[in-house]
Amino acid sequence: MALRRTLSHRPFRRLWFGQLASRIGDSVHEIALIWVVYEVTGDPTLLSLTFAASFVPTVLLSLPAGAVVDRVNRKYVLVGSDLLRAATVLVIPFVGRGPLLVPTVLSVAFVTGVADAVDGPARGAFVPRLVPEADLDGANSLIGMTSSLSQVLFAAGGVVVAAFGSFAAFYVDAGTFLVSALFVATISSEHGVPDREGDAEGLGAVARNGASRMARDVRSVLGFVRERPVLRNVLALGVVLQFAVAPVNVALPVYAPRLPISDSVALGVLYSAFFTGMTAGMVGIGRFDDAVDAVRGRVIVAGMLAFGVCLAAGVVVAPDSLLVVAAVVGLFAVAGLGFAAATAPRVTLAQLLVPDQRRGRYTAVANTLGSGAFVVGLLVTGPLVGLVGARVTLVGVGVAAVASGVVVAFLPLGHVQDAVGTNETADESAPGSAADSGD
Repeated sequence: MALRRTLSHRPFRRLWFGQLASRIGDSVHEIALIWVVYEVTGDPTLLSLTFAASFVPTVLLSLPAGAVVDRVNRKYVLVGSDLLRAATVLVIPFVGRGPLLVPTVLSVAFVTGVADAVDGPARGAFVPRLVPEADLDGANSLIGMTSSLSQVLFAAGGVVVAAFGSFAAFYVDAGTFLVSALFVATISSEHGVPDREGDAEGLGAVARNGASRMARDVRSVLGFVRERPVLRNVLALGVVLQFAVAPVNVALPVYAPRLPISDSVALGVLYSAFFTGMTAGMVGIGRFDDAVDAVRGRVIVAGMLAFGVCLAAGVVVAPDSLLVVAAVVGLFAVAGLGFAAATAPRVTLAQLLVPDQRRGRYTAVANTLGSGAFVVGLLVTGPLVGLVGARVTLVGVGVAAVASGVVVAFLPLGHVQDAVGTNETADESAPGSAADSGD
């Protein structure tokens, strides 16, 4: 069992259990954050501002964060970000209802976004130090599964809010961040030390040189990517996937009332189907990682085609009976599975192709571009839905995903196998030491 083998590596198992706890807490936190703002103000514009406050730090800070995590112990970065988020979310129930609630919520969303901006590059660079290269697909599928699982559990967050109130949910979230910090703290510190070979400047140099150093870091990473066709394709594909999935978040609430069931139930069912499919896809990639290694490029292409075809087909049919609704739900689930199949192998491929001393910065660049594409996708979708409708918008996304998959099939990425053995890692350094099963 590939996933069982991946979890047999004790350092990774601790990291994953910690992330699992915090992501379950996030599913409660995100629903509570949305609900407390809307419950108090009734203003959907403030909901948009709350989402924006969470995403902007990732766009702005991922690059400097990547430069930092390539020069400090990544374990301490992850523990610190967990502790910061635990303390920050407790500010909301402390303030309570009143004139300060909305600015507090916006501030908390921004600060937790800052922590997320640092956490992402650190985690992306940390994982390859905790498992052998052969188990990276399994590790990334488990990491991706916890992210999609938190969105499947939105319904559970709604139950907590309904049963105990919005503010109680923030105590739950803070507790899960503390659990995550405790798990990560038990990992041996030696796994968090970045490989400094060929990159001798430390954090002090980064602080002294400031923006100029960060610009050189970015140019260095982009130059590294530019010289490697497969890695260039991987980075571009991440941007395309994030831009493509953004409209799903905006258009589904408008499309859901077409289903012959309660509006809120319809929206919940469609979201859950999509993210359940994503979760299943992440598990499948990890379960059959050995097979994925041999046909990695084809899996990515097939995933993009499945995502596009099933998303478009799911909204083309007229959902005029419960049988058709069941078919639509199934198509959304397969669309989510396809999205996962295009995502997890791509992440592993980047980790294999980028040497350890560059991973934090590469991940930061990838996160910045992906988050920027996601935000642009959100901003474009609103006016587009108003102009042509949610159904046409989602069909357009599906068609664009299929076209992108066809293009990728003819690029180097579309027929790449396992990154090990390719000539892409021309950096003369190994992608990072593989951790054994113990500490």
